[in-house]
Amino acid sequence: MSKKVVNPRLQRKKKIEECWAKFLKKHPDEKSCSIAACKMFYKDLTVPCSACGFANKCSEPDKRNLRCQKCKKKIWILSGTFFRKVRRFKPWLAAIWFIERGVEVSAAELARLAEVATSTALAIFKKLSVVVESKMGKEIQFIPSAKFIKAFLRRSRETPAGKHPREEETAAFSKGGNKSDRILHEHQMHRANRPPRPALTQAELDLANQLIGEAEKLILSLLTLTPTRFDELLLQTGFSINQFSAAITNLELFELVERLPGDQFILGPQADLSHSHRPQVPATCKQKDDIVAGFLDFVRSNYRGLSRKYLQCYVALYWAFADKKTWKKGAVLKACIAFREVTDDELITYVTPLKVAAPSALAA
Repeated sequence: MSKKVVNPRLQRKKKIEECWAKFLKKHPDEKSCSIAACKMFYKDLTVPCSACGFANKCSEPDKRNLRCQKCKKKIWILSGTFFRKVRRFKPWLAAIWFIERGVEVSAAELARLAEVATSTALAIFKKLSVVVESKMGKEIQFIPSAKFIKAFLRRSRETPAGKHPREEETAAFSKGGNKSDRILHEHQMHRANRPPRPALTQAELDLANQLIGEAEKLILSLLTLTPTRFDELLLQTGFSINQFSAAITNLELFELVERLPGDQFILGPQADLSHSHRPQVPATCKQKDDIVAGFLDFVRSNYRGLSRKYLQCYVALYWAFADKKTWKKGAVLKACIAFREVTDDELITYVTPLKVAAPSALAA
């Protein structure tokens, strides 16, 4: 009896619809959402006056303002809070609802469900990501933005005119970065722009294991995910040029080693799974690669692509969706209540730095 094949897209769509149905059960209309928003900030719907301090009982919590019963001054209920100037609370609470339950949803899907513009849904997620990003502690990894270059498929204000969105990374790098950053950037651009290579077959992997000699093993033990120059490797091995060239060519043939511009070398895509004598990759490098791989899958399934300008925002969102130990139910909402207002100008001027912060928990 054959097993039933589950379509991931249909499964994801069903999960979103079920989560949305539960949200509507708790918040069926905009009025209930407004009341819920007011209750977030004021216990028992008692709003203190900023002028005289009198505790006013809010009889109409779905309204944005009220008159102080003592000094008659107008009080804006959500002034100075994260939800200041929010016109409709439903899409905001819905976005938080999805994040806290780990149900990945795109801005376009949120816009369709909450009946708002896609640009509005995008702004909601970006502002929420600013809140989430502020909660990143000391257990983080700083990853060069060039490692995420395969996700850069959308244009932004920072994209050079008439250029591919990936050129935004080059433009950002030209404004800062040292020599090692430049090497890594060139490597990532080179890998991203070449056509994908098919994975080695088992027969090819077995052949590679047989051809790995002592010279090849020594070279592999010296290489890491950081580029190493030809002359440095030659000096460390102590081989003759002919012996070294033959060994390095053999390793390149099976993609155990990759040659970069400037005659530099790095562990190839098959180095960590091709043979029993593979070198030990530093734990921090492995963590960073795991984070990047997981993030790229997150982007492909939800956004198809993004711009480099808001890369850090999407990494923060990925953390909120994926790390349910930190971002359990109520955690995002609690963080928003304690946070300041995030203005539109702040989003417009936002640019991801060359080093992207990502919590180490994403590598688990």
